[in-house]
Amino acid sequence: MAWILSITTIDVGQGESSLIVANDPAAGQRRTMLIDGGLAGYARTVHGYVAAQLALLGANRLDHIVVSHYDEDHSSGITALLLADNLDAIVRIVTAAAVAARAASVLVGGTRQNQIAAGAAAAVACMRGGYDDGHGNNHANVAVTAGQYADAVNFPGGTTDAAAATRGVSEGNDAADNAMNLNGSIVHAAPRRNAAARAIGIAAATTPGNPAAKQAAAANAAFMGLRAAVPTVSRFRTGGLYRNTQVIDIGNTHHTPAEYQHSVAGHVSFGGTVVTAPGVDRLRTGLAAGNLGDEILWNSGPNAIAAPANSPAAFVVANNRSVWRAPANQLPVNSGQADNDVSIGLIVRFNRFFFYTAGDLPSQGDQLVANSVMNRQLPDPQNPPAGLFPLPAKIAAFKCGHHGSQYSTSNAFLQTALAETAFVSCGVNQFGQGENHPAPALINRLHGDATIDYFFLTNCNYVTANVPASNGNNQLVAIGNKSRVCGDNGQANLAVGRPRGDARLTISEAESTSNNAGLPLRQFHVTYFDDDNNGVGPFGVPIPVGMRTEHVPF
Repeated sequence: MAWILSITTIDVGQGESSLIVANDPAAGQRRTMLIDGGLAGYARTVHGYVAAQLALLGANRLDHIVVSHYDEDHSSGITALLLADNLDAIVRIVTAAAVAARAASVLVGGTRQNQIAAGAAAAVACMRGGYDDGHGNNHANVAVTAGQYADAVNFPGGTTDAAAATRGVSEGNDAADNAMNLNGSIVHAAPRRNAAARAIGIAAATTPGNPAAKQAAAANAAFMGLRAAVPTVSRFRTGGLYRNTQVIDIGNTHHTPAEYQHSVAGHVSFGGTVVTAPGVDRLRTGLAAGNLGDEILWNSGPNAIAAPANSPAAFVVANNRSVWRAPANQLPVNSGQADNDVSIGLIVRFNRFFFYTAGDLPSQGDQLVANSVMNRQLPDPQNPPAGLFPLPAKIAAFKCGHHGSQYSTSNAFLQTALAETAFVSCGVNQFGQGENHPAPALINRLHGDATIDYFFLTNCNYVTANVPASNGNNQLVAIGNKSRVCGDNGQANLAVGRPRGDARLTISEAESTSNNAGLPLRQFHVTYFDDDNNGVGPFGVPIPVGMRTEHVPF
């Protein structure tokens, strides 16, 4: 068995989002964790990255989402992402009912019109409560009955597809009217559900090709008919990747957005009526002071187990103004930025490799974390209750707090952590006030630190000292340069098709355990898109535009 860890800082401009993947392909073990989601407009971008990575793993769900705190540029992207997933759950269950009814009609020799009507009838009956909600309330037989009603209709010759669908809707509504104690309607507005059902029935019965093509067409018709229920930023299909995800946050405070709570709970508002999407079963876990020191990549959620030997693991080291094993007289964290002081901080430990990330936690919290982690042994989940891991030699890599704000990642933190690499999720401030990120003071600290080899930025498209790419210069050949601006650094950050500024750190188990006495080296790798086309590599070979990897010993 051999573990691989990847940590991607996802380009969400002014905001933060990252994906952690711990994977042992040979053993078939893995854990995945998304931390934050940027602003709401980046939900689709974040989903695109997560979905692509899960597909490579052969995974059909994301294990955990961590919302570090409730600032808009961290939590609203998660709100929009989960709302899209809630809509997707409704689309899937309505589509399944319609496709099953159409298939049943085929089996009994139903005409084209009967197949259309059966699909439409089942779809509208499902939307009115004829479904299995996944919690023991199963009324899916109502949709089956509706399809049978429609299949028994004797359509005269020349009946149009639209007329057959309309008749099916009528039969489906009759079946729902005649049933007792249905689940709640998942689409309340009759015009919307009737129109959607007609389109679904026609798509399920008339799309050429195999059953999968018919199912896809019906799902698209359902999505197009129902998507108006959610804001534009949530109008995309998720494939249900988040319907059983554990959501970890700081719990309910007076700053917890109502929209966030509704999305996590599986709610969608149709015409002002809030409904719960069938099949959505997320566990929401609010961290408390007692969770400091807990391992949460493996040992949390409905499938909790102790982290396997030698696997990457994630430990809670900051939460709600408290820091793991920090002196009591230095707590609670109080920087004067109350909404940021509560941020969840995590240490990802992979044998000798340590990575730190903590939302918008200011430098006061960062420093307490660094002191604790460098001087206190993390608990070993394989040897409770007294087992401890060795102390680290350094926190080899970290993500700068608060998007590279001047108020995070102090010189004291850098001198304690002894890091080789920093990541900065940053961009021009989108709120119309306050500082742009990264702050020049933060960049100067990174550039001047003796142990930092590289710092990777998702954006830096305003001129910043010690970031040559921000001034249009070639960052690969600039003398003394430590910065790496990822992607094309374009102002239009959400432009479709542009090379994005994602930065992906990877490290193997062998590299994480190496003592550097021989091969392999103890090192990690950072892969990103570089748009410099005149860099020169070893032996004078030109470096082309495209993906590039920096190798960082630690």
